[in-house]
Amino acid sequence: MRPVLAALLLVACGSSPPPVDDPPPRDDPQPGHEPDPPAQSPDLRALGAAATFEDLLRAARTLDDRRDQDSDDGCLIGRDAQGWRLAADLAVAVRPLANAPEDMDPRLSEAGPVVVLSRWGQYGEAREGALVFNAVTTTLPPRTEPAVVWVVTDAGVAVRSTRAEGTGPGDAAAARAALPEDVGALFVAAESTTALSRVAEVLAHVPDALHGRVGLAVLLADGVRLPDPPEATAGEDAAALCPDGLPPPPDGSPQGSLRPDRIVASLGPLRQGAEACAGATTGPGAAGARVALAMRIGPDGRLADVCVSEDSAGDPQLRVCLVRTARAVAFEAPDPPGFVDVQLPLVLAPRDSERQRPLCE
Repeated sequence: MRPVLAALLLVACGSSPPPVDDPPPRDDPQPGHEPDPPAQSPDLRALGAAATFEDLLRAARTLDDRRDQDSDDGCLIGRDAQGWRLAADLAVAVRPLANAPEDMDPRLSEAGPVVVLSRWGQYGEAREGALVFNAVTTTLPPRTEPAVVWVVTDAGVAVRSTRAEGTGPGDAAAARAALPEDVGALFVAAESTTALSRVAEVLAHVPDALHGRVGLAVLLADGVRLPDPPEATAGEDAAALCPDGLPPPPDGSPQGSLRPDRIVASLGPLRQGAEACAGATTGPGAAGARVALAMRIGPDGRLADVCVSEDSAGDPQLRVCLVRTARAVAFEAPDPPGFVDVQLPLVLAPRDSERQRPLCE
């Protein structure tokens, strides 16, 4: 840039240059010449007719690096006239997203319980030698374990669980028959060279009841270090939970008044914050919860006290987040001045975009 800038300055400061004809406008094509069409950005989700599982992972890795994880398709993979497509919302648990192994059969000789890392946290107990799978796409969080993994190899479909010994390899129908009744989530992993057409055949056996709770995953290398668990918030949670409601206000505290419609008008940020809390928790509240906030509005419109009086999910992380969010909300000052107690019920549900089907229609 410096040489160009110097040349422009010299022209501006020197003598007037000789007159020249104005060039034709850039937008007007020369006679007989059509302008080049604007370059189109490549469709990173388009994988082609002969795509493999590694092709899907490569596209997911690029999209995740660009933080372009969201999709409106509501399914994991699909096919159009150009070939296979990665249609899913992405939720890579451990970055960077690893390559799929070329041959998983030797490692599947370990039939013990496995570990699955997902957006909602870790499923299964870490132990030496356990296979660890990294979720690639989002799922609804399981209300209960186990999480089950169908592992697609050239030998068939092996079944692994976070709570039980594995089975297989066999066919996809046998893998479906091996699903426990209380399965919380199902993940499908495959070898790098496995054709997506084969993965689709396996996904077609996912029961309808698991739509939204099925995702794609990749087997991580041996010896991977599992992420540290989140710091405990036991002390903060103890203050956030109040099944008997708020304690009485201090003696002599005046009782104020605030119209219900004015209270409702101030709740917009709290509702948005509550949705964010439900989306961020890695506990059972991520699957949905009915909660109630007990709030005491002070004479200045700020919350003098707040706690969770009802929590159907029993999620400490969600409760702490809700209380933090509520403390930041400002209401109108009561008139006449004083304390106003409010009970606010909230019904929290996962985003509809996370209810993904295995295959696009």
